[in-house]
Amino acid sequence: MLTAEQITIAIQSFWQEQYPFAEATVWPGTVASTATAARWVELWIDAWTGSARRRTAVDRFEIALVAHCFSRDRSNPLAAHELASAARATLEHRTIAIGPPDEPDSPPIGHVMFREAELHDVGRRQLLGHREPLQQVIVALSAVVEATAAAGT
Repeated sequence: MLTAEQITIAIQSFWQEQYPFAEATVWPGTVASTATAARWVELWIDAWTGSARRRTAVDRFEIALVAHCFSRDRSNPLAAHELASAARATLEHRTIAIGPPDEPDSPPIGHVMFREAELHDVGRRQLLGHREPLQQVIVALSAVVEATAAAGT
């Protein structure tokens, strides 16, 4: 049975290796001050949806991953879009192997298979307390998570 921890570790590890602006990522549960940040991404797994299956079938369900891309960069009005485009290129149509965390060299116990991404520009040129506009672009992806046959038995 795949755990939320295994899935989250696999996605976060892949993101850290592949996303070109990894230093800009704020992880769920992390306390980070964005008051002085010019741009950053918040990565969330928003939903876990199972489907009816036989008791002996391998684990298979869907997740919804959302990357909230923010920018206050006045010199680059498309900075949030650059973060979003990189997020889309990093995850869209990708398959990420889920391995046992304590055995990195063993075969995968499952996979996360991402579908196409949807981008939503929700920036409203909001003025913050220090009078800087905030750009926000949301990248929403759904993915199928499936255990390998050996992991499901």
